[in-house]
Amino acid sequence: MQSQLEEVVRDVGPCLSSVAAAELRRRFGLTEAAARQRIARREFPVRSLDLPFSKGQSFLFLANDFQSQKFFHALTAALERNNGAYARTIQALGARGGIMPLRHLASAAALADKPGQLSAQVLVQRLVNAEVLTELDVPGQGACVGFRSTSDLDDPIAQMKARLIAEDVLLAAVKDWARNLALGSYDRFNLRGGDKPPSVARFEWDMTAPSYISGLTTWNAAAGKPDPGFLIADVLLGRGSVDERGVAPFVYKCETLRRTSRGRCMQVFLAEGFTHEALLQVRRCGAVPGRIDELFGRDVAKALKELISTLTQTAAQAADPEKFEFLFSSLGRFEGAAGRLRGALFEFVAAKLLEQSGWQEVVINKLYRENGKDLAEVDVRGCKEDVVLFVECKGITPGTVLSEDEVRTWLEKRVPAVAAKVRQTGEYNGCQLRFELWTTGELSPEAMAMVAARQAQIRSTKYTLGVRFGPDLHQEAMRHKRQPALAKVLEQHFLASPLSAVKMLVPAVAPERPIEHHGFMSEGEAKLLRYAEVDTAVVALSAAVSGFDSGK
Repeated sequence: MQSQLEEVVRDVGPCLSSVAAAELRRRFGLTEAAARQRIARREFPVRSLDLPFSKGQSFLFLANDFQSQKFFHALTAALERNNGAYARTIQALGARGGIMPLRHLASAAALADKPGQLSAQVLVQRLVNAEVLTELDVPGQGACVGFRSTSDLDDPIAQMKARLIAEDVLLAAVKDWARNLALGSYDRFNLRGGDKPPSVARFEWDMTAPSYISGLTTWNAAAGKPDPGFLIADVLLGRGSVDERGVAPFVYKCETLRRTSRGRCMQVFLAEGFTHEALLQVRRCGAVPGRIDELFGRDVAKALKELISTLTQTAAQAADPEKFEFLFSSLGRFEGAAGRLRGALFEFVAAKLLEQSGWQEVVINKLYRENGKDLAEVDVRGCKEDVVLFVECKGITPGTVLSEDEVRTWLEKRVPAVAAKVRQTGEYNGCQLRFELWTTGELSPEAMAMVAARQAQIRSTKYTLGVRFGPDLHQEAMRHKRQPALAKVLEQHFLASPLSAVKMLVPAVAPERPIEHHGFMSEGEAKLLRYAEVDTAVVALSAAVSGFDSGK
């Protein structure tokens, strides 16, 4: 038989103890003291949340409502009336699919790390202790925070990664656009992801830049020159039209800034669209609601949606060369965007190349977990006969050298972790495990030596290692003459640089070997190849110069 308190909480839903007490008095005629006693002596399934609320209140809910949609709506409403920092954190996470990098939380939730304010670290720890949030390490993103109900699911993590890449591309586009219009100092734009978080006054933002346009500057009589204002932007993609909960932390930052800061700022919130109420809120606080299609046109808006859709896929069928061409032509023109696209889309190119080469069960971004925690991520995995291939993709600017730290991390952490997990699960018993590093850049001699040394230490029956470079992959793509689009995408968008063009002039130094039969190149062979490429490069460049001088 359910208790009076359980009946009230079941009917009212998750609520503050003051609301439950009032309903107990109204429904059962209890005195205020008796109602407080019922709440203090509550029994399962009525639970309370371990978070501080004003006037000694507690947040009550039924066990089966924990982590539900109505639980979070009621909790957010209760927190908004008591402590805004907690509410803004839940609003920020809810607007971003329930998970985000910890380093972005201060900006997204309007958390000021100042005396008298709750820092992001303290707030997260309290919500973790209350079992509302959990901290996790996501391969490629580092420390993240999310709702407990979403932290162990693949889809929210994939959507987060896709959203972050699209937002980075958009921020690069806005930076390019704004500095060309002189809305901010040309070389002083600060975007998230750098060494120092973009910040103005007490808050962090996604992009900041000092601005000397007349409407934002203030005259400094003592210095005899104007003090700059600031151009500020936050961004949220991947969720369609942003609602009032999604813009609430941004609006809070804008209103606080106007009350406490002497400087002038232009704040912009970038999104695919806004609900009517969210649009009104952004305008009321004096900020600019920046719709992508209105700023950059429908093609860019469509391309960003397509980018997010593509990056959330895990099947090789998502790798459409024509789609890549559209994305690069629409987004690659913005400074910094092409490199971000190259890194994000290279694994899809790799997956398509494996599929064309006869590999089966090709999967992109395969996560391996241990005790509910992310252990490692494999960019691309494919199977053929008795061989399982795990590919680490590094789509970097052609001619640049991949850092030795990244190679070391792949060799010493990811490869052993995945190999051990595969053996533990027995997923591919009797199959040969092959790990390869594919890159559009270069490896230093020391990095190549690290790979060779590691392979010498490991028995081939355990697993084997290999490295493949851009020209090798282009040559493999050229073997599939009935599907030339992939080779064209590789050549134009992943290998298009003077160094890569020279390397393509000398196919003889990279033997034509299908993916399933290539082997690891020793350090000595790598040096011989490098010398051959340098000699050929000199000849090719000399011929090019001669042709230019002669007017050819």
